[in-house]
Amino acid sequence: MPFTRSLPGSVLQVLADQIAERTSSPEPLESFITAPDTNAESVPSSRLTESFVIWNLIPDVSEELESGERNLSLLARNSGVWHHQIRQDGQATAFARSKPLGPDPEDWSLREVVESPLAQRIDEGIAFADHEVPPEVEVRLLSISFQQVEAFWFVTAPGSEHEATWNDRILVLSAPARLQQLVTKQIITAREFLDALSTPVRGIGLIPGDR
Repeated sequence: MPFTRSLPGSVLQVLADQIAERTSSPEPLESFITAPDTNAESVPSSRLTESFVIWNLIPDVSEELESGERNLSLLARNSGVWHHQIRQDGQATAFARSKPLGPDPEDWSLREVVESPLAQRIDEGIAFADHEVPPEVEVRLLSISFQQVEAFWFVTAPGSEHEATWNDRILVLSAPARLQQLVTKQIITAREFLDALSTPVRGIGLIPGDR
């Protein structure tokens, strides 16, 4: 499995409490937290599992794409918002998103809890990465709302032995049918990904659809 940034247990517990309150869960609050050494027999039915920092494209990305810019590192920014997978009875059925409003665990704010097919699509991407991507590679979650696209972005350190094969590679998790170049469960280059995103969008990009 490639690596990603992680959150301390104290932050996850704060979020778990907020999720339980938001969803009126009848389960104990700690049941949302997955301990790394938990035995399968004692795994709770509802769990917060993987967390990812969400990366977005810069506000003026359309102009940059039209100009021919294809360096994803120059076009993407850390949003400061985190995505958290939620599993029910072993199935990824929902996700939460949160944001820190201060330095302490209690300052973390739950922004939304959503039941969505996207949770399962991300889970499938995680399973792929577990088996195919070297552990020295970083994985980032790209959320491109104006094109309704979610993807994993794989990044390596400069000079890494995996740089040629994994740096700036994209695994598309979810994309609308109109973006025919973006096929889920296939690895493509960042350039190919950005070429597909440069497809004109009618109006201002406020296109309805599920996550």
